Parts: sequence; C-alpha cells; structure tokens
Amino acid sequence: MDFIKRVIGLPNETVTIKDGEVYITKDGNTVKLEENYLNDKNKGKTQTFFADMNTFNVPEDKYFLMGDNRMASTDGRSCFAASISPDCKNNPEKAFVEKSLIRGKAALVWWPVKSFRVIHPYEYSESLAEK
Repeated sequence: MDFIKRVIGLPNETVTIKDGEVYITKDGNTVKLEENYLNDKNKGKTQTFFADMNTFNVPEDKYFLMGDNRMASTDGRSCFAASISPDCKNNPEKAFVEKSLIRGKAALVWWPVKSFRVIHPYEYSESLAEK
C-alpha cells in the first residue's frame, strides 16, 4: 500500500509532539517546526494517538513520517495502522520507515478536483541538518 506523507524526522533525530506542536531534537538542539504548509484546521493541532507515545527516537537508517491531515492521518503516530491498536504501542519500531520505501516527492494535488494544484517545494527556515 502506498501513502503520501511528509518526512518529519530524519535518522538519529527525536520527534516530540507536545501541546499540538512538533519539535525536532538533534545533537542536543531542539527546534519547533513552523509547519506553514499545514492548513488552519491542522496547524498547531498535531496530537498523538497514545498518551504515552509522544516522543519518537528515529533509529539510524529510518525516517518518521506524518500526513498533513493531522486530525485523521494514518502515519507514524499510529504505526501506519488504519485503526488504533495496542500493536503500535507494543511494537513502536513500526512507527518508522526505511529509506528504500520512500519513493519520491508529491508534485500535484489532483483529488478532489476542486483542490487541483501544483505543490511547490517548501522552504524551511531552519534545518537541523545544517547544524
């Protein structure tokens, strides 16, 4: 099954979701993601699906992904399961994706037709990768 998700956490980073915001920590430096690409319904409203799974330590050679529809996205927060199950809590390694499974970048929104548009590359104001 293919998903279109946004890469949020890179290998060896820690992703923390707190008070609706997403934070990335690498080498002791923490940055709040501004996430200007999210619409008003989702921006600042990111939640976890399990109360005790709000921190994700991304393993080496893995990535943490989330969808832009944060209220209902099947993504790393649910271990890519369509329904919330204890399997995710018991197997948190399922929250991460291997690089070989990341296929490319989205270029268009074509459904629903009324939302058809080109997706322009997002300009990140600050990157932990540069630190």
